[in-house]
Parts: sequence; structure tokens; C-alpha cells
Amino acid sequence: MDETTRPSEALNTFLNALPGVNSWAMRKGYLEAGIRDNDVVVWSGMLDSRTILLGGSSSSLYFSTSADLTGGPLVVESPPLTLTFMNDMWARWVTDSGMDGPDRGAGGSSREPVSP
Repeated sequence: MDETTRPSEALNTFLNALPGVNSWAMRKGYLEAGIRDNDVVVWSGMLDSRTILLGGSSSSLYFSTSADLTGGPLVVESPPLTLTFMNDMWARWVTDSGMDGPDRGAGGSSREPVSP
């Protein structure tokens, strides 16, 4: 790496680390608030400018969890008519369920196995 590429490499390192650092910080915040892994957090209302959520929209209701797969696979059941997706810690897509999933948002029948 020379002097001309160092700034762009630093920027790339920062941008590549951002999703993982954000996921780690959210999980840490959940744990500090007494929310355990695999518990589901449901926002009680729309987000506003005080909400610290990477990429959050003020026109959507959110629910979230930090899934712990060290004990084995989980089965995730989506509520009806929700747009539900699963990403890994690095914000890479894993699967869709809910309205984009196999049951098209019918709920109850949308059970997604998630393996480690």
C-alpha cells in the first residue's frame, strides 16, 4: 500500500466493518437492557429522529432479534402480513419470510428453519 491508496483503503475498511460493528452494538445494547438473545424486540411506534437505527425508516414498524445459533438451529415463525427478512451480522441476506416468503404473508405457515 502506498501513500496514494492509503486513504481509499482506510475508507473501504471502515465501510466494510460498519454492518458488523452496528450489529454488535445493537446486540450489546439489547443485552444491557435485559433483552436476551432470541428474544424479539418490537418497537411500540414509528421511528423518529431520536431513534438510533442504521437505515431505519420513519414509515415502518420494526421488530428485531439477535439470534443465537450456537445451541443449534432455530425455527422462525413470521406474523401474518409482515415484510420479514433475515440478515446475518454483516447485513448479508439470508432468507425472506412473511410477505416475500413462501406463504406470501399468510402467517402461521411461514416457518423458516435457520441453521448455524
